[in-house]
Amino acid sequence: MHAQIEPEFVLSTLSAVERLYERDPAAADRVLDALIQFLREATPLLRRQGSTIGQECRLVRAYVRTLGTATCAGGSVGVEVDERAEGTPLPPGILLTLAQGLLGAIPAGAGEACFDVRASSQEARTSIDVSIAGADVDRSGLAASIDRIKHRVITACGPRTTLEVLRQAPLQVTLRLTLIDQPQGDET
Repeated sequence: MHAQIEPEFVLSTLSAVERLYERDPAAADRVLDALIQFLREATPLLRRQGSTIGQECRLVRAYVRTLGTATCAGGSVGVEVDERAEGTPLPPGILLTLAQGLLGAIPAGAGEACFDVRASSQEARTSIDVSIAGADVDRSGLAASIDRIKHRVITACGPRTTLEVLRQAPLQVTLRLTLIDQPQGDET
């Protein structure tokens, strides 16, 4: 998680705030408020060994809002978590890594994008869909991000975890992270 609160992100956001104060103080205040909200969500996670889907979704919402506000890219962020999935354990930073991978594959100046996270649980399976729509995505950048993310996710969550591309259309990409509960005593 320490690596997830990237100094580069914080510093570039603060630089955006500084530039905005010169021409639009109200916008600068919005960016600063979004950054403060992100840091309030992220800081407690630094001390934890684990997290939950609910906590991670709140962190991702704050991150995407901060990023969108700072870049003036606009767009929206939606998070929907069913109550059965809310408390499901998840290593800190996994959803943030997915968000960064998707958002990092959008070329600069691509315009507004809608970012959504949906989590649901059924029986021993929890699925988390992370989507971005409305902006063209750099396919080669996305493929490299997904390979990097898959390794981190499987290392952090275990070998019964999968990460797949559900949809890859010109203006929409959806990744699905599936967590399968491992029965007690099951070593495979």
